[in-house]
Amino acid sequence: MKASHSYEGHGPDLAFDREDATWWGPGVAHSGAGEWIEGRFDVPTRLTDLVFTSGVSTRVGALSESALPNRVTVTVTTAAGKTVERDLMLAPVVGGQHFALDVGKVLVVRFTIKSSYYASENKQVAISDIELLGGDEARPVPQPEAGS
Repeated sequence: MKASHSYEGHGPDLAFDREDATWWGPGVAHSGAGEWIEGRFDVPTRLTDLVFTSGVSTRVGALSESALPNRVTVTVTTAAGKTVERDLMLAPVVGGQHFALDVGKVLVVRFTIKSSYYASENKQVAISDIELLGGDEARPVPQPEAGS
């Protein structure tokens, strides 16, 4: 997993761990527009759907603790090297939101924040979980950083 930036202690792996109480944040106040998080697969993996959970937690009271993604662009790199983009419109709700993608076998899935709800100078956008679903029970694997 990779990200444009990460808040200390809230790296990109925490958005793909299938845990509701962990989260990724870019460590940038306001909407986080342009910030991204990415999952990579070590082998081509079928991707049919995703479940996107915004915020720092799925507790109802936690909904206002962070900015929440509103518009997100999903950029998929397929095993054939083709790039596919889809725009997601998220609601400011507790829990996961399901989206159908059906993009075939993929190697990389990047989520770029375009806008957010509740953005302010005192809040950063947070993503609790991104569950990637497919015939191979898609789950990204950690990738070494360049030069390591």
